[in-house]
Amino acid sequence: MEVKIRGLTSELVEAKKEALRWKNENEDLRNELKLLHSDVRAMKLEIRKIKELRMENEKLRTEVIDVRAELTRIRREDLCKSDSVKGTDKKDKAMKLKQKTYLS
Repeated sequence: MEVKIRGLTSELVEAKKEALRWKNENEDLRNELKLLHSDVRAMKLEIRKIKELRMENEKLRTEVIDVRAELTRIRREDLCKSDSVKGTDKKDKAMKLKQKTYLS
């Protein structure tokens, strides 16, 4: 009977050791899982920020393209005005020259 008790006691001790190992491993896994969840949240936040930056970048590109087009249009208008003013100046000079010629 004493041998049986020793055998059971030894099994109980081994079972307790194994239970403690499982408990420690479970705790380690829970901690790792918490860290992984935290990493996932951080990555999702980074992805959201990247998407927001991409959208802002697209808006800015569109705005830059629009402003460049407007600037080109204004420059063309200025060139046309300047050409027409130059043309008017030439016409005025030619008219004055003709008048001087007729008056002389």
